[in-house]
Amino acid sequence: MIDLEQIKDEWRSLIIENEALRQKNLELTRCLATQRVTNNQQKLARSYRVGYFGFSFPLFAFFLYRAIDASIALCIAYGLFGIVVGCWDLWFRKFVKQINYSAVSTVEALTHASKIVLYQNRATIVCFIAAAILLTDIFYEMSLFGDYSIVTGGVIGAIVGGIIGTKKCIKNHIRARRMLSELKSIEK
Repeated sequence: MIDLEQIKDEWRSLIIENEALRQKNLELTRCLATQRVTNNQQKLARSYRVGYFGFSFPLFAFFLYRAIDASIALCIAYGLFGIVVGCWDLWFRKFVKQINYSAVSTVEALTHASKIVLYQNRATIVCFIAAAILLTDIFYEMSLFGDYSIVTGGVIGAIVGGIIGTKKCIKNHIRARRMLSELKSIEK
């Protein structure tokens, strides 16, 4: 004869085991998602090492002054643009790396990742506008120099650099958004 109490005990035991397995599965999922977020965080931070390149802009500004007799105001603006962008890149790199996603709460991680996306969007808009203004002024001064081969070379260089920069920018934006979406999936 089947003992009803024994069946109830076995049923409770199965429920407890099932809940333990569910908790382990959730923890494993959280761990994997956190590893993906950390991996994207490291890659994003590494991509902002190019900020050091901005510090060479004052040297290029001197070249502009000597090669095409660009105005001093343009050369100063160009050099300052490079320094400001370089400093921002290095600060942003430090900001991205500043938090250990596996050691903080999901809310803190989400807040940090949201700030990364927000700061990245704002910086992209400001930098593209400033770069467009500077390049327009540089091309104008190149055209005053009289040698249109310089202008043509500059435009080709700007197009190639713009394509490379835009691809890198899009890749960074995708990576930051992927971090945010992974963290949102952990929260759920």
